[in-house]
Amino acid sequence: MSEPEQPHVVIVRERGGNVAAIPHGGFRRAEHGALAVEMLRHAGFIDDHGLVSRQYRLHWDMGREYENRQATKAARMLAAAGFRVDLDPSLDADRMGVAEPANQALAALSARLTEVDEPHEIATEVRAFFDPDHGALNQVASVLS
Repeated sequence: MSEPEQPHVVIVRERGGNVAAIPHGGFRRAEHGALAVEMLRHAGFIDDHGLVSRQYRLHWDMGREYENRQATKAARMLAAAGFRVDLDPSLDADRMGVAEPANQALAALSARLTEVDEPHEIATEVRAFFDPDHGALNQVASVLS
């Protein structure tokens, strides 16, 4: 990626579960770098600078829903101010809100399928899920469109 395409900030969930906002070269050179730091702080990020790295993170153990919401909030604010932000898709609360009905419908189907033993019962459950008028898949599609 060339310099103009590089994100100023990457917001990720690290291996240990921490949510970190990691500034890249353009972050410091961006016209209002101090503004970006204040936006991160407003979204709940705290300074977490090491000897060789400079990054920000959310407080630990606040729950994934809170972390996703705050990471999304930070990404929105930074993008609105003209910063290029790379937000880990697993943190995108907007995307999760849309996908949740699909996840619930699939989890319900999976739970029902584990309860039935007979092939005809499995076929009935699957047909009900895919029913074009009243099936859960149709309901999920209407939410997503």
